[in-house]
Amino acid sequence: MARRPDPARTACNRAPAARGRAAAVPPNLRDATLLGGTLIDLLAREEGAQAVGRLVRKLHPDGAGAALTEAFAGRSLSHTEAAWRSHLGHIAGADGR
Repeated sequence: MARRPDPARTACNRAPAARGRAAAVPPNLRDATLLGGTLIDLLAREEGAQAVGRLVRKLHPDGAGAALTEAFAGRSLSHTEAAWRSHLGHIAGADGR
């Protein structure tokens, strides 16, 4: 039996592209509902549940970018974005799995 694509995963890839741009890290408000969970999932996989708890507990005074840099152990947003895009590809089955 052929594997059918998951509609939510497909939407993760299409939603930002449908508006003529790629998704960003951190996701903007319009994309956050759909894509924010995938970023949280990546954080949990890489840094653990405690890092997720610290991230969501309160707003970072310097904004979302600073919060994500801190949550991912100081890794730059550009590197986190690359890891996130890879993670999205894996979730969406773009890597052939």
